[in-house]
Amino acid sequence: MQRLSSLKQDLFNLLLNHRLSPLVSYSFKAYKNVNTLDRPVFVIGLNRSGTSVTTSLLSGSNELLNWSEANEVWDPLGYPFETSKVKRPFWPIDPEGYTRSVLNSLPNYYLNSIPGIFSLYLATHSYGKKKRFLNKSPMNSTRVPLLNQLFPDAYYLSIVRDPRAVVRSWIFKIIPKLQKHSGSNVYFDEAGKPKKIQISSVTYSLDEMITAMAKSYNYIVTKQLDDLGSLPSDSVFFMRYEDFVISPRSLIRKIDFKFDLDHRKRELDVIPASLENRNIKYAQDLSLEEISLISTVCHPLMQKLGYEV
Repeated sequence: MQRLSSLKQDLFNLLLNHRLSPLVSYSFKAYKNVNTLDRPVFVIGLNRSGTSVTTSLLSGSNELLNWSEANEVWDPLGYPFETSKVKRPFWPIDPEGYTRSVLNSLPNYYLNSIPGIFSLYLATHSYGKKKRFLNKSPMNSTRVPLLNQLFPDAYYLSIVRDPRAVVRSWIFKIIPKLQKHSGSNVYFDEAGKPKKIQISSVTYSLDEMITAMAKSYNYIVTKQLDDLGSLPSDSVFFMRYEDFVISPRSLIRKIDFKFDLDHRKRELDVIPASLENRNIKYAQDLSLEEISLISTVCHPLMQKLGYEV
C-alpha cells in the first residue's frame, strides 16, 4: 500500500512538472470530468491579513485537505519569481497589472485544467479520506471571477484587516524580499527599516512606497468585496482579522456551519480561545506621518470596514 501511494505521488509530480503541455493539461481536464470535486473552500484575503493562521486552524477539519498556497499552479510561468521566469509587475504596487499579466500569459486550455490538477492532488494525497480541499493564495483576491468559473460550487472565506497593519507588515516582510528579484534593491536605515526601494528602473522613497501600497490595498480589498458580494450569500463568509483573533473558536464553528462542515469532525479544543492581535505593531514601527499617509488614502474604505481613523 505504501509503495502504491508513492507511485501515485510520483505520477502526480511528473504530470505537475509538465502541466503546461497541452496534452497533460487536457489529461487533467479529462480527469476532473470523471472525478468531480466537492465544494472546495477558498480563503480570500491580502498577504499579511491573517489568512495563514485562519487557514491553519480551518484545516483541522477531517473533511478538508489543505493545499496552500499552490502558487506554482496559479502562476506556473512567473512563480517562483526568479530571473528564469516570466517577469510580473510587483503585486503590492500593481496588483491589477500582476493579475492581468498572469491571465494573459496562460492559455485557456491550461486555465481550464486547474480543477483537474486539484482533483488529482486530492485523490493522490488524501488516500480517499477527504473529499474536499482548502486553498489559500493571497493573489486570488483579484481572481474571484476565475475561481467562480472554474469551481462553481466553491465556498469562500473572505478576510480583511486594518490597512495600517497590512501596509506595515508589507514594509517589513514583503519589501525585503525584493532583494531576490532581478533589477531590484532595498536600502535600509540603521534600524533595519526600508528607506528607499528600487524596482527595475523606478526608485521609490518609503513614503512613496507606502502611498502606492495603500492604493493597492484599496484596489484589492474593494475588488475582493465587490466580486464576492456578487456571489450567492450562502457561499461566502465575511470576517475581519480583528474579530477572528478575539474568538477564533467561535468563528470556526460558524464557518463550519456556513460551509457545511461537520464541527464534530474537528478537535475544537486545539483551537485557541483567543489569539494575539498584532495590529499594535504598526503604531510601534511606523511614524505618525506614515500612519497618516495610509489613513488618508484608505479613509473611505476604513470607514466602510469599521476601522477607526
